[in-house]
Amino acid sequence: MPGALAGATKLAGVEEVEIDSTGRFKYILCKVYEQGGNPATGATKHVVRGTSRAEFHCELITGIGLLVLRLE
Repeated sequence: MPGALAGATKLAGVEEVEIDSTGRFKYILCKVYEQGGNPATGATKHVVRGTSRAEFHCELITGIGLLVLRLE
């Protein structure tokens, strides 16, 4: 099924949601896919990240970038 997380992929170990349990915070929804894959047809996963430590939404992207580097 295109776009679905199929079989044993690197994305299988990625938590779908990581947000602070209390307080007001920014959050982002990102669609991530395996390196070298086609986001339209390859394995993808939507992840949500949020923290009260981020003043701006763009600060949350850094965490996603580090996550992606760990998967490589």
